[in-house]
Amino acid sequence: SHAILDECAMVSMEAADALLHRIQTQNASAMLVLDLAQLPNIAAGDTGRVLTLAAQAAGRYAEVTEVYRQKGPDVSWMRAAVPLGGKAIRENDPREFRAYLDEFAKRGHIVFHEDRASEIAAKAADVVDAVRRGVRVLAPGYSRQDCLYANRAIRTALGHEGAGLTFRFARGVRELAIGDRVIFEKNAEARIGVLNGYTGTVRAVAETEISVELDAGRIVRFDPKAYPHIDYGWSTTTHKSQGRGDPLVIPTLARNDDARSAHVALTRCETGLRVHTRLTRDELLDHLTSAQSMRPKDDALLFAEIVQRTGGPDTYWARAVREALEKDEAPLRAEHRAEMARRTEARGRDIVDVLRQGLGRKEKRALVSVYERHALESFVVWAVKHKRDIDGAQERQAARAQVAEPELARTLRI
Repeated sequence: SHAILDECAMVSMEAADALLHRIQTQNASAMLVLDLAQLPNIAAGDTGRVLTLAAQAAGRYAEVTEVYRQKGPDVSWMRAAVPLGGKAIRENDPREFRAYLDEFAKRGHIVFHEDRASEIAAKAADVVDAVRRGVRVLAPGYSRQDCLYANRAIRTALGHEGAGLTFRFARGVRELAIGDRVIFEKNAEARIGVLNGYTGTVRAVAETEISVELDAGRIVRFDPKAYPHIDYGWSTTTHKSQGRGDPLVIPTLARNDDARSAHVALTRCETGLRVHTRLTRDELLDHLTSAQSMRPKDDALLFAEIVQRTGGPDTYWARAVREALEKDEAPLRAEHRAEMARRTEARGRDIVDVLRQGLGRKEKRALVSVYERHALESFVVWAVKHKRDIDGAQERQAARAQVAEPELARTLRI
């Protein structure tokens, strides 16, 4: 037998180990599908990177380089751009990722707002317009709170507020009315036929039974007291949206997004994309291409991946970084510490300068910019960005050693 496991990067290390053990004991084979440019699991360990390195070491690794999801004329340009954006994330290349993001702004896919209220109102208006036109829509947001604000605004605009019944669900009190979009948040396949992440539309509401038509067309019925793991489903978290695709996607991008969550949110669309943000264009691009935003989950695994991609463990860079990882007193470590100390000092000076001007909204934004401008980086992330300089220094050192050897031999003969 053969198993195809999609979105493997989102599986915990323990779950992945259990799955692979079960496949092995049944003498089966498996195809593991994942993308290191998308969101990893939320538990400890970077499952996607571990599985990728293992597949590469075994010679069983292949890359899919063509994109098929984006079909409409407004988004067809993304089929060529998305692989480049993903490559920029995987290779930790902020310049290329910035160019990728800026293309969305240039093509008019991003709408910039002055404040949160106008952002939520505009997003809700876009969703409501799509619903009334009969277009299936996905509206990702990074946090559950962002999604709740958007969902409430959407319900109000659709006239659902006050038209249903109120229930106490796992995530709080929610009113449900006929026509509400919902998402199921816990597996209950045996009892009611749903899995975590299923979405659908409410068709009937009573105190003891809710009927939902799933997107696949099947009707499920359940007692809300027996199954309280349900929430509004127009706007869902980006994490929940990964792996999905819908004709129209209306995401929000904010400061709590990083490069991977932004990449996921931007690439769910099939025919239309309209992004809302309360950041300015420069703020958005600076934030999503910052060191913290682009940093992978695990430093040691990043080192192993870069070594494998750039000539193996015996390159100048690999030897120098490995020595620095093993010896805290290595010169490269000292250089990294000095650079981080300079950034810390500069950050402190800039913070003082900003605080002298007060602490209004403008100053709060300036403080965020200060932290991003002087972001502290782990040693391997810093070494990856300085790879060319490290290689050059090591090459010059090796060349000097080769010149010195004959001179030393002549000296000894004399």
